[in-house]
Amino acid sequence: MKTKIFDLIKTDHELYKQWMYGITDPQLQPIVSRIDAPKGNQKKIVFVLPSFLQSHGIRDTKKEIMVLVLRGYTIITLYYSETPNRLFRKEKDAEFQMIY
Repeated sequence: MKTKIFDLIKTDHELYKQWMYGITDPQLQPIVSRIDAPKGNQKKIVFVLPSFLQSHGIRDTKKEIMVLVLRGYTIITLYYSETPNRLFRKEKDAEFQMIY
């Protein structure tokens, strides 16, 4: 199944994670609208800071950052992490973006 949000395609796994965390498409739209166009089919990791999540009513947290993983124009997964800095060492070839 191919589900889109703006120009991005959501995988079934991403849809499951979105459902699991109780995130609706209208809540996800302010995030997706700020994601810069990916370069080719490169892996992209997007960090959404807690202040942004709180201000848009997505999650009331002070420590957890939302992490979205994309491959080209496809959102592979999303999850929350208190220690996203490890991704900088692990994903050396990925492109990173922060939304705050």
